[in-house]
Amino acid sequence: MTHLAIHCGPVGGGFGCDMGDLPDPPAALTWILYGIALAALVFGLYALVTGRLLVKFGKLKEISTSRATRVVGLSLLLDSLASFEIGRAWGLLGNHVEPAHWSELFVFALFIAAALLQWLAFRVDRHPSRVGT
Repeated sequence: MTHLAIHCGPVGGGFGCDMGDLPDPPAALTWILYGIALAALVFGLYALVTGRLLVKFGKLKEISTSRATRVVGLSLLLDSLASFEIGRAWGLLGNHVEPAHWSELFVFALFIAAALLQWLAFRVDRHPSRVGT
């Protein structure tokens, strides 16, 4: 449950309560999103330039070709851009400014493109243990 900023007092010749608004979003989340964007940018550029991943865990252990790694790097760059845009919008909301409505569509398109690139990376990679599956 979120507590609203309720203000009670004299209102228009009587007494009433204003239910208020939701509290401001934490400013630290903006910087956390910028940090995530910077890390994804660094990992994505490294993968795009060298064709190797810095960290392999989970499903990324199955990536073996440099071509698939570069596609994953491009996907990380798109994720970085989306995280930066979400952080920018969150920062605007913290200053009580509504972000542009096109930014929501832009972030959605970035996430869809990044997901399609990740899917493509696993389709491009023809690891010998995965042939025929």
